[in-house]
Amino acid sequence: MKGDFTRFTFQPEKRYISVLMQQGRLQLDADWNEQMSILGYLNQTQARDMIGASAGTSETEGGFQLLPTPDNTDLIIREGRFYLGGLLCELRLGTPISVKWLDEKTIQVPFVMVDGLTLAKDQWVEITGQKFKKRIKILKDDLKQQTLELAEPVPKPTDVGETLQLRRLITYKTQPEYTNPPAPSANLLYLVYLDLWQRHVTVIDDPELREVALNGIDTTTRLKTIAQVKLLDVTEDIHKLAQMQLQLNQETGLLKQKPPLSTLENLPAWQKLLNHDVWMTASTALDPTSSNTLGNYLCNENRLYRVEIHADGTLEKATFKWSRDNGSIVSAVKSIEGNVIKLKGQDEYKLFADPFSQEKPWIEIISEAQELHNQPGILVRLKELKPPNQLLFDQSQVQGTEIPKATLKQAEQQKLKVRRWDGKDSTSSDWKVLEEGIKVRFNTTSLGDEFRNGDFWLIPARAAGKQIEWPRDLAKVKDQPGEPLPQKSTGIEHRYAILALVKTEANTGEFVPAIENDDWTQSDLRIKFPPLINCFDKNTGYTDGSFGIGIQPEARLHVRGNATQIAQGKISTVGSDRSKIAIADTNPNQILIYKGYTLTVNGKTKLVTDVDINGVLTVDPPFDAPLTEQLVEFQYQQPIIRFESSAIGISPQFFLNPQGNIGIGTFNPSAKLEIRGIPQDQTPSLLHIRNSTGASLLNVQTDGKVGIGIEQPQASLEVKGILKTTTGTINPGFLEIQPQDNSHVNFRSNAGYRFDNNISIASGGLTITQGSATIANDVTVKNGNIKVQTGSAIINNDVTVQNGNLKVEKGNAAIANGLTVQNGGMTVKGNVQINEGTLTIGTFQITTDGLQFNKPITFGDSITVNQGITARNGISIPTGDVNIGTGILRIGSFQIRGTAPQFSEAVSFNNGITINQGGATISGNITCNFSSAEKLTLRNSIGEPPENSPVIDLPNQRLSIQDGANKLVTFSPLQNTNNIKLNICGSAVIGKEYVNRNALVNLALDNGLLVEGDVGIGVFDTTPPIAKLEVRSTSDANKIALNITKSNRDSLFYVRNDGQIGIGTGGLNPLFAPVFDSSIPQAAVNQTKLYVKGNAYVDGNIFVKKVTGGTFTSNDFVQISSRTLKENIANLSSQEATEMLKALNPVKFNYTIEGDDRTPHAGFIAEEVPSLLASSDHQAVRLLDVIAVLTKTVKDQREMLISLAKIVKQQQQAIATLTDKLNTSDK
Repeated sequence: MKGDFTRFTFQPEKRYISVLMQQGRLQLDADWNEQMSILGYLNQTQARDMIGASAGTSETEGGFQLLPTPDNTDLIIREGRFYLGGLLCELRLGTPISVKWLDEKTIQVPFVMVDGLTLAKDQWVEITGQKFKKRIKILKDDLKQQTLELAEPVPKPTDVGETLQLRRLITYKTQPEYTNPPAPSANLLYLVYLDLWQRHVTVIDDPELREVALNGIDTTTRLKTIAQVKLLDVTEDIHKLAQMQLQLNQETGLLKQKPPLSTLENLPAWQKLLNHDVWMTASTALDPTSSNTLGNYLCNENRLYRVEIHADGTLEKATFKWSRDNGSIVSAVKSIEGNVIKLKGQDEYKLFADPFSQEKPWIEIISEAQELHNQPGILVRLKELKPPNQLLFDQSQVQGTEIPKATLKQAEQQKLKVRRWDGKDSTSSDWKVLEEGIKVRFNTTSLGDEFRNGDFWLIPARAAGKQIEWPRDLAKVKDQPGEPLPQKSTGIEHRYAILALVKTEANTGEFVPAIENDDWTQSDLRIKFPPLINCFDKNTGYTDGSFGIGIQPEARLHVRGNATQIAQGKISTVGSDRSKIAIADTNPNQILIYKGYTLTVNGKTKLVTDVDINGVLTVDPPFDAPLTEQLVEFQYQQPIIRFESSAIGISPQFFLNPQGNIGIGTFNPSAKLEIRGIPQDQTPSLLHIRNSTGASLLNVQTDGKVGIGIEQPQASLEVKGILKTTTGTINPGFLEIQPQDNSHVNFRSNAGYRFDNNISIASGGLTITQGSATIANDVTVKNGNIKVQTGSAIINNDVTVQNGNLKVEKGNAAIANGLTVQNGGMTVKGNVQINEGTLTIGTFQITTDGLQFNKPITFGDSITVNQGITARNGISIPTGDVNIGTGILRIGSFQIRGTAPQFSEAVSFNNGITINQGGATISGNITCNFSSAEKLTLRNSIGEPPENSPVIDLPNQRLSIQDGANKLVTFSPLQNTNNIKLNICGSAVIGKEYVNRNALVNLALDNGLLVEGDVGIGVFDTTPPIAKLEVRSTSDANKIALNITKSNRDSLFYVRNDGQIGIGTGGLNPLFAPVFDSSIPQAAVNQTKLYVKGNAYVDGNIFVKKVTGGTFTSNDFVQISSRTLKENIANLSSQEATEMLKALNPVKFNYTIEGDDRTPHAGFIAEEVPSLLASSDHQAVRLLDVIAVLTKTVKDQREMLISLAKIVKQQQQAIATLTDKLNTSDK
């Protein structure tokens, strides 16, 4: 609130409820404002407590519901009220006006200003007729003709007296207090949220606040609630949660169900928006870094200092501005032309004159749109005040974008204003000096937290007591105030609430629901509270409507369970009992799990059957293995319905868990329906189903007896009537057991009987009178025979005969899955015919395709193969020969014919190849690939090479290594002494580290030389180079050892043999020496070891010992001091200059290195001067900094002398007047 206030005193922790006025006392604005703050705090707290949530809207008058426009390019914001933190924000229904129909897409309005805003293009309106209501976008507006062109046709009124009504709709893109919002990007998920904050409004913002009868002066200001609907991209956060808490369709990018609001509120992007903790500390201590807190406010004026963040950023990047008048010096802008700002009004420019400072203040040019978007204005240094209403600013000192030109019309449309600030600086954890002894420093709660534009702190400063009002700690030193405490920013306080979750289409960017099969009802995430008249009383309640828990009811009672919650924690089993677990170090911190919850750990879902007072959970079923105390992710879910008896002796009555299991008498149903008796319950039946007449149909008693059609069963299962089992299909097979007499038990079946397991007959036998026996599984005969006399035995599985015989006398034995003979052999007197399948004996197989061998085979005698042999794993012939007549032996692509071997592909010889006789003629190319351990050796004999190695003799010819036609390396014959012996076309590399580093070489060289080791030029003896590059010249002092030149051979850098170094000297004289300027004495030239022609910049200290021989003078010895090389520029205060001047102690001394020449010097001891005036190691003094301090002190002394001279002159005038009066009285 940048206004002319004394201070703000409201502190809720003091629990004041009223401000009381006393008679005969002065009235202060701070008391009035505190009373308003108390009432606002009480009203907001009461509303928040009654609503029961930090954000919500009424079910009857609720507002800020989001619906898409008909073309899905924008979001309509429904009218109504919304409470956020107890603060009311309201979007009022647009005023309907009657319009005239001109054609199907053109209407005429009676006026263009509706609800304080102009009807304009791109706005949405709702047009209502007698039989229709349409939402249409305005394509074009003609304010002079008062006509609007619409995007969709409107039916012409046909009935007599029928009129069309139009009202404006507010959408995301057409919010009056959030103009030109950021456009959404395609294929993203957005949280649509409400940003609620309070804006300080003055007569500049709303001229109607001014009372015209007071002749233009202003009185009070206002606080206005600003409600802005914004978008927050949460695509990345939701995709990260897709595998845990949220079910996301990866193909469509839509959620499969409505996400819990609590899950969305924990998204990192939302938490970053909410968490904003930035701090500032103010102090007047002379040295705030020490334990001494003594210090005073040095001004005789009562002021309210305002420190406000200007540019967003972290602690190292943000900037702030400050004002001694709470930023209240402000004026509306009439126009901006060049560097001249014209103000509205004749006298307002005087406010920008600063009588308390010799420095020119800063001014900020800002529009209403920038304020509403929480953006900083443009800061510029004020240069001059020019009556009657002009401000001239310094265009070279602009902080921000370029200052635009603005006409009167543009300035009024943008509501431009200009505000004075007394200083600016960057935020830092170090102390920053404002003025008059006030210093501030900043800090954040967490590393990376950012300051936001508009964050501000207020510092009331009072002349009486010479102190500032700032919270302090308890005093630690006697007679000294306590240390100042960091304080959070006073404002601007932003409150946020989630309204909806939406998605933008991948191709069009249109808005669609973020949930599958949603009609925009599931995407609505607003919390809606009922009116008090519809709320249930605590003791009783009644509703004649529908009741929904967790969902908008679609039935008289509609309950939806909570979604699975995701958390992290250290889970471990307690002791050796794997059914008891403990959970520690959970994230989130507070997790409540009760009996009946489901718990999923490592993909295993358990039911929590009990929770003891220590928080140990009992789960069923127990875990398969013990759990160690490791941080894991787990899920838990609340049951849906739970009914139980009174609080004393709680016993379960009815229970429905998240899996849909129903428990009656139990909190731990392990089936879809589980009924458990209660010990004190004397009811004989757990489940009793009767028909309409009361006859028993099904009765399950507590003693485990079940009766079907029996009132009181006397057996485990007692059935009245026939027991029949059937498949339930058409023409079903069935088993029927009927009540019988005292003889046999009769079984009646359809097609027969089938037993899927073993049949054991203790005594007697098994007689099959007619038909056959089909046995699907094994038939095991321990002792005895299986005999099939006639017919066929069809056996589908294995037949195992441990002891005994398998005999088929007549007929066939069909064994589907093979025959196994464990003991003995198998003798076949006749033939064995295999029509299909394989006969396997060990690894030997006989199929219809021939013999196949999977292992080695030994033939005692020779083998004759008429059709060839295929060996998949090779043929090994240890001894003997392989004789191939006229055929071909093929091994891969290798062939041996009757003539010679032939190779159709490349051949690798692992152990070399030797040609004893003859030669090798190769008509094509020879490619030799060598590994790192191999080399190419040319020999003229077998064995070790002789002393004289073979040579390549090319008399009087060059030897070239080429890449096609491009010569890479050329060796020239020694014909004369002047020609080049080695020519390399391109770059050359020497050094093993650079082998095969073509990419590096190509980047580093361009027809150059890259050397890994040392290089010596002129080093011709056995002594190696002592540096990476050593140039050993001659003893001639006038010769140059190294010279680096331009293309025209002007010297850039040279080193002569006598040690002289030149930089940028240009041409050299015949003696290879630099041409010195004629004004430099010859004595100085003779002693010069380093000559730099031009400017030299040294980033460090320059130490000068002595100048000998001649005189050395220069008028151009300067220190770089351009504004372009500096930042964080701030005025040196009088207090700082005075303190540093006091700390400077001039001394006389001699240098220790001067020897016998004890020339006296004057100066300072670097270790004792203030840090601002010394080098970082306190070994040198920064002389220009000392000059700056002296300059500031001299200027202050001059101003003081001028002021004292005025005072002396006034006193002299007063003395002269008194003398005249005394002389007159004496006469």
